Order: sequence, then C-alpha cells, then structure tokens
Amino acid sequence: MTYSIILVDDHPLIREGIKSILLSDKQFIVVGEASSSGDLKKLLDSTEADIIIMDLIFHNQPDGLDILKLIANKNIQTKVLMLSMVCDPYYLRKSIELGASGYLLKDDVGELIIPALTTIISGTSFVSPSIKQRLVEDNPLSKLSKRESEIFHYLSQGKTVREIGNELFISSSTIGTHIEKIKKKLGVSSINELIKISVLYVARANNILEKYDK
Repeated sequence: MTYSIILVDDHPLIREGIKSILLSDKQFIVVGEASSSGDLKKLLDSTEADIIIMDLIFHNQPDGLDILKLIANKNIQTKVLMLSMVCDPYYLRKSIELGASGYLLKDDVGELIIPALTTIISGTSFVSPSIKQRLVEDNPLSKLSKRESEIFHYLSQGKTVREIGNELFISSSTIGTHIEKIKKKLGVSSINELIKISVLYVARANNILEKYDK
C-alpha cells in the first residue's frame, strides 16, 4: 500500500532532500508541494493526501501553527507531521493541541523521517527523541526524589497525610517533612495549593504520556 504525501516548506532544497529520502521507500509518494500557506490552501482544494509534512516557520508568512488551525477548520482528515529547527516543548505542545500527529526536528530528518511517517500511519504520535528529553527536563516534577514523587501522586488521589503514611509504612511526621520539601521545590506555600497542583500535574502528565509515549 502506498501513502500520498504533500511537502510544505519555503526552502526548495529541503523539499528536494525529503523527496529523495521518500523515493527510497516505495510505500510513499509525493503528490504535491507548497512553499507557502497560500500555496497549500490552493493545493488542498484540488489534492488529497494521507500526510502533510510541513515546516513550522515560514518567512514573512503565517506559520505552521496557523496552517494547522486552517486544516482543523476545514475538517481535513489528513495527518500532519511538523518539521522544525526549534527544540522547544512549547511548539510541540501547541502543534499536538492543534491536531498535528508528529513533531520531527530537521536535524533528525535523514535518520527518522521514514520511522516517523510509519509511526503516524499506525495511528501513534511521533516526537523526536531529543525534544521528548526536553519535556522531561522542563517538567517541575523531575526535581522531586522518588519518595517525594510517590507522596505527590498520593496527594493527587486525595489521600490524607495519615493514609499516605499507611501506604508507604512511614510516620505522618516524615510525610510532613517530605511535603515541606515538595512545597519548596515547586514554589507553593500551602498544602491546599500543593494538592491542587498535584491533581493538575498528574492529569497533564497522563495526557503527555498518552500522546507522546505510545
């Protein structure tokens, strides 16, 4: 089975480089190219594709995030793999929120574009490994020790200090000491604020795992 691809990048050499890689794999065929958001809009009116490979940043034009909004508004079912020079978790999160199926750093194109496309076709999101690592590093929870992380997660489940102590077989006073350390590391002043944050962070972490770590 072959899968049709549209390439969107304002640098012809990049498009040519990607095409040459795709030509080495018979399951992919390039059915269209665009160098701007305007070109892509016209192309989408006349051409269907399974996957759009699109640059994140365009010179003096709407960026890839704006185009993702356009694709969503048109209710186009085509999957989108974002290409970027930017190893920034913000752009990754925004891309996924707006419907992208993957985020591939341009430095990884030669080695990973075929695996990225294969992953997306299977229904799983793909993210360059280096930006996955940035997600971990930027997560405030990475500052917590193993024991602190356990307590943090129990707090997110609504457990009391005594209940957490019973679960971990340690005293309530020891739990209290750990909670004070957690509050300091996360910059919160009260146990109620910490509980609210724990619920939000755990929910967010589960969402990230669901989208990026399949």
